[in-house]
Amino acid sequence: MSAQNVSVSVIVPVYNSATTILRALDSIFRQTTQPQEIIIVDDASTDDSYAVIEKYIENKPTTKLLRFASNRGPSAARNAGWAVASGDYVAFLDADDAWHNKKLETQFLFMQDNPEFAITGHQYRVITKFESDETNLSGEFDVSIFNFRDFLIKNRFSTPTVMIHKSVDERFDEQQRFSEDYLLWLRIIARHNRGAFIKQPMAHLFKPTYGAGGISGRMFEMYRGELANAGALRQQKLISMSTGLIWRVWLTIKFVVRLTQRPLRKSRN
Repeated sequence: MSAQNVSVSVIVPVYNSATTILRALDSIFRQTTQPQEIIIVDDASTDDSYAVIEKYIENKPTTKLLRFASNRGPSAARNAGWAVASGDYVAFLDADDAWHNKKLETQFLFMQDNPEFAITGHQYRVITKFESDETNLSGEFDVSIFNFRDFLIKNRFSTPTVMIHKSVDERFDEQQRFSEDYLLWLRIIARHNRGAFIKQPMAHLFKPTYGAGGISGRMFEMYRGELANAGALRQQKLISMSTGLIWRVWLTIKFVVRLTQRPLRKSRN
């Protein structure tokens, strides 16, 4: 299958990522199965991102480069790429992350073999330095099935691990810049009943996960985004008033726990 292209549109939002975007794009072009197309959306970068990408994609006909005149945020960038995507599936990769070289092959085949899932995600690794030698993936892997209630308890997917079928009508909320991906997964699961989580580490994240690093200001914005998600789901009648209240309490408990567990900054004295 390695000589084939698969019907996947990869969407890469970019903002001031001149130092990392080539690592991300390289990880796509190293895939054992190549995507049908790669759609890069530059969100009005003020560094050299656009020029770096333009040079890189010369003679790469499967790659499209879009550019916003003003900064609109990652949700708008992903939606813009999604709007012109022609593949049967869409996958997302952030400009500062990378994929294992068997990510597309493994996830595409799983979704082809299990069409009841409109959305899937998989494990990832947080690393500080890119490892050129890819770890071997086992031919067999475990899969967890999550329903809407499971997703209310916890966000099960990180954006660079997600693949979505073209039948999905929901899109990222462009008015929200924190936890907007979580809101989309919730909306999709609410409509399609469940999602699958592939237990294979097929993405490399070079930034800390939620709440790591003691960045309490960002943690608070993420918490506010999650509370906004509760309001959005209630407005769309995807959850009841009582469920919404219980979920807000649960989100608050998790936020307090993250604050108490965050690493303390070292004194400069």
